Amino acid sequence: YSPYPFLFAEIEKRSFYLDKNFEIDNVSFLNVIDKKRKKSISFRTSTPVTLWHFPVFHISSSERGLEKTYQGSSVTFLSKFKLRKNDLKEIHFEVE
Repeated sequence: YSPYPFLFAEIEKRSFYLDKNFEIDNVSFLNVIDKKRKKSISFRTSTPVTLWHFPVFHISSSERGLEKTYQGSSVTFLSKFKLRKNDLKEIHFEVE
């Protein structure tokens, strides 16, 4: 269950709610969708990476007590590799 079912990420034909933490290996395409606003943004890498996602929340006080509101996401693309002296490693990253 998510209080924000209109916000999710599509990764390798699977959906993930953006108000949850997740880590996924071997990702080369990420599509973030906001159905409420009818917007999306896509990320593509030339080499599969590990993806970390952490939601960012705002905590506020109101007449009803403390309220937790989703504000956005922190997304990290990780790639492990070893380089020797003078080696180069390129990873291309596209945003649509």
